[in-house]
Amino acid sequence: MPARENREANEIEPLLSAPAEQQARMLDEVLSASADHIYVYDRAGRYIYVSLAGARALGFERTEMVGKTWRELGFPAEIMESFDVQREQVFATSQPVVGITGFPTTCGDRDYEYILTPIHSVDGSIVAVVCASRDITERKRAGEERERLLRETETQRRLFQMVIDNAPAGIAVLDGREFRVKWCNQVYREFLEEPYRGMDLTGLRLQEFIPRAEENGLADIFRQVAATGQPHIDPEWKGTGFARGITYWNWVLLPLAPEGGGIPDLMVLAIEITEQVVSRKKIEEIAEIAQQRAAQLETILDNMVDAVYVCDAKGRVILLNKAVSRLLGARSAEDLRGSFQRLLERFKLRHIDGRPMEIEELPQSRALMGETVIQDDEILSNLTTRRDVYIRVSASPIRDERGAVIGAVSVVRDVTELIELDQLKDQFILVAAHELKTPVTGIKGFAQLLLQREHEGISPLGLKALQAIDRQANRITGLVNDLLDISQLQTGQLELAIESIDLPALVQEVIDRIALTTARHRIQVIQAEPVVVQGDRVRLDEVVANLLDNAIRYSPKGGEIDVAIARTEHEAVVSVADQGVGIPIDKQARIFQRFYRAHTGTPYDYGGMGVDLYISKEIITRHGGRLWFHSKEGEGSTFSLALPLAQ
Repeated sequence: MPARENREANEIEPLLSAPAEQQARMLDEVLSASADHIYVYDRAGRYIYVSLAGARALGFERTEMVGKTWRELGFPAEIMESFDVQREQVFATSQPVVGITGFPTTCGDRDYEYILTPIHSVDGSIVAVVCASRDITERKRAGEERERLLRETETQRRLFQMVIDNAPAGIAVLDGREFRVKWCNQVYREFLEEPYRGMDLTGLRLQEFIPRAEENGLADIFRQVAATGQPHIDPEWKGTGFARGITYWNWVLLPLAPEGGGIPDLMVLAIEITEQVVSRKKIEEIAEIAQQRAAQLETILDNMVDAVYVCDAKGRVILLNKAVSRLLGARSAEDLRGSFQRLLERFKLRHIDGRPMEIEELPQSRALMGETVIQDDEILSNLTTRRDVYIRVSASPIRDERGAVIGAVSVVRDVTELIELDQLKDQFILVAAHELKTPVTGIKGFAQLLLQREHEGISPLGLKALQAIDRQANRITGLVNDLLDISQLQTGQLELAIESIDLPALVQEVIDRIALTTARHRIQVIQAEPVVVQGDRVRLDEVVANLLDNAIRYSPKGGEIDVAIARTEHEAVVSVADQGVGIPIDKQARIFQRFYRAHTGTPYDYGGMGVDLYISKEIITRHGGRLWFHSKEGEGSTFSLALPLAQ
């Protein structure tokens, strides 16, 4: 009996196994005939199945790919590494992932849309991930491709329900008479409104699960395809009447010719593209706005009096307005292209005093190094007129979102008339100073001569008059000397007699002299570190005297004036602090300008030409030092100067 049973089992086993092998061969033939490229991956990323088309597109035989990873096959890492992340995401979440990518094939670089979906075993666990990819390079042949895909999908649907259920698109088949659902996959149901998402749609008419199909024209499309037998292809159909508002779809409605003729069934292949379309429309709107703003900016730039130009990180001019051509005499943008060295030579760029400029001194060069340049005065030669033009340049770096300098923008103003006016003013100041000096010297001399003879019958009233003449002559002499200093500073003729100076001793000498001119102020040295500097004794004496004189002048109620002399690693610092009226904050930015008086028109307007601080700053600057201040209105000011230590 056992022998008979074994014999019967041996005879039956081939019969049972034959259909499974046949089905596997049929599946392979179907998938290999598909236009889609089918790849199945295990958890380690190895190919465990490759369709024939998929292998050949990549230049391999299927046997060469099965059991290997993409790294072993030499596929591009920049594409496949992100693909690995998506594949692992499917294993982890059991959710399909859709994507679009470019990929090199035997036919050159092609674009594909693909979907990664899980393959579940009987117990529900994920055993593999199937990738179905589609070549979307030639959209113009989309109709033929989708017709072929429809036939292949229908064959696959009849044979292997699982493969179709995991297709990348929503798929449904409806009869061509009443548009009742004969079959649909889960993806298709997910496109619908509740409660149809979770329902079996078999037998339902189109107008039942899409209630507004008549209103939005969908039913008419179905009727047309059923009547004509011609497919309907709409890459961007606008769906209205849905509960979630307007939606967009890339969908195809294909007629399936029945055996023996008659009205065809209709197959729907649909992918919702609402998010992509909305994003594209937003991008188009933003692009339009950007274009309008660019046009507005160009109009503004071209109507500006100042010349504006922008260069990239390599110094190449990428944008300029019409004023640049007018200012520089350039006929085209080509005149401004080239290296900074070429621009230096072509436009003969010089400092305001006539010295040639070096490349690293150009405002554009400094801006590309990250510096913001404010009102740098230069001279250039106009290409057309060959005349010198005085310009004032401001430049600043252009940075990307990470802070890296990617270019520079420069604004150039023609200040030729202002400079020439300043030169005329300086010339007038020089002439006026020289013309005043001689008669004032004579007046002072005669007044002092008469004062020396006060015992020779000069009345007390006459004596007072002579003393007043002498004082005013001294005042005029001081003004004349200030004017001469300004002229020398402007022309670069101020000479410095450099020597070693005991700075605390010089400061004390000035304090002793100035202290005799005031009874309401107490000038005290609160700190005096020994320090030696190199400088012009007379000029440094003048600066310290100016700071003390200002502290006294703008402390009308008297009080203490504190002087400190400190030494740092590289500098000697002298500070003069008063408790006077202070400087209004809106006036502080101009305090070192020529002829600027911060208290003009206020109760603290005590006269003067407004040049002492300007002269002082220029003198300290020519010593290689700095002059600055801190002030608060109503609380006083502290002026500080710093000089390099003697080597």
